[in-house]
Amino acid sequence: MRGDSHAGFYESRGAQLPPATHLSLVFVAVVGLVALLGILATLPSLALPPAVPLRARFALLGNRRVLAIVGVMLLASAASISVYTYVAVVLAHTAHITGTTLAAVLLVWGAGGAVGAFGSGALTDRYGPGRTLLLAETWPTSCPIILPRR
Repeated sequence: MRGDSHAGFYESRGAQLPPATHLSLVFVAVVGLVALLGILATLPSLALPPAVPLRARFALLGNRRVLAIVGVMLLASAASISVYTYVAVVLAHTAHITGTTLAAVLLVWGAGGAVGAFGSGALTDRYGPGRTLLLAETWPTSCPIILPRR
């Protein structure tokens, strides 16, 4: 035992989690519960559509165009998610961003992603897909030119 009052709690579960981690997990669970209650209280009940058999769902993959779109989306999603595996190490070595600064950078990154996800639909409706895609790709394409090099 480590001597703190929480040692038995963490060691009995086979993990050596510090008390701050436990509080973070509790906070996330509480926020999730509050969100769930808010959704249940505000959304109207909807009639469920008829169930589509699994065979009918997989039959769509016989269409080459659908299969190509599913494949591209799978690769794009995997590429997007895999960034988070290495982002802390890369930012620590390249920009010396760690700790609280890393958390702030990831918060801004997530907020930007949310704005992009929700804003892209409105921009597409207003300006069309071509202009919206051009706007969405201008920033990541220009970053290697704008950002300082070491």
